[in-house]
Amino acid sequence: MVQRFDIPLASRLGANSELIYYYSGDHACTPGHRWGPGLRDHFVIHFILSGKGSFTLGDSTHELEEGQGFAIFPETLVDYRADSVDPWHYVWVGFSGLKAEEFLRRAGLDARHPVFRCPDGMLSKERREHFREANSPKANDDLKWTGILYDLIWQMIEAASSSRAAPPEQSPADEYTRRAIEFIHKNYSRKISVADIARYAGVDRKHLHAVFKKRMHTSPQQFLIRCRMEIACDMLLVPELQIGDIARSVGYEDPFLFSKMFRKAMGEAPVKWRGRRLAEGRSGEE
Repeated sequence: MVQRFDIPLASRLGANSELIYYYSGDHACTPGHRWGPGLRDHFVIHFILSGKGSFTLGDSTHELEEGQGFAIFPETLVDYRADSVDPWHYVWVGFSGLKAEEFLRRAGLDARHPVFRCPDGMLSKERREHFREANSPKANDDLKWTGILYDLIWQMIEAASSSRAAPPEQSPADEYTRRAIEFIHKNYSRKISVADIARYAGVDRKHLHAVFKKRMHTSPQQFLIRCRMEIACDMLLVPELQIGDIARSVGYEDPFLFSKMFRKAMGEAPVKWRGRRLAEGRSGEE
């Protein structure tokens, strides 16, 4: 079964939109510990401190060990597990931001080339302690970790530059898809069309549909709807927000049309979905 890990709406909103820290941690895995196959809606970088494990992306499986790392890109199906004899111990940091993908590309990484070797000195004793402290966050830790995140990615970029590792070339089709997703994430709250998405991507609508479907296994229109409905689900968990408020916030001026689209995507009306989820939340607190 495919797992999915999404960041709640409130955590996706940050004052620093260039690079937004979400969470971090430290895990000494048990033998065979596994995550996936699954998707995330944000970036995560894992740094392997010791031990071994495997990271699977599509049809490719990478056997990794101490001193290596791997990056998970949004909406990319991955599966990773610790070795059954010598399980890995890794630390990780999750993040997003308008320049997150650009920064990783400068470090020689993209969704098809996610594996790297950690630069010497990157995971110093002090830095490892930061990851351990992240398991017990304190006030204003988001500011500290934003700085740490910039520094980590900077070291990765410097290491790629010094080894003359150029960022991998991206095909035109991949670039069209990337730009289409970028436009959707930035403009889902507005009244936009597939023609608007294609125009931003720099390709005609028919060609965009073909390349997007091949890479994302869904159409641009369906991806836009899914994006809007996932964000609407987050908003529905805020009781103070009216259905009309949520509809306008995800690009629907007509709340009846929003309700129709929500029912089609989620299987029930937004009011019923909200009531059920809020009731589940209350029962879980008892």
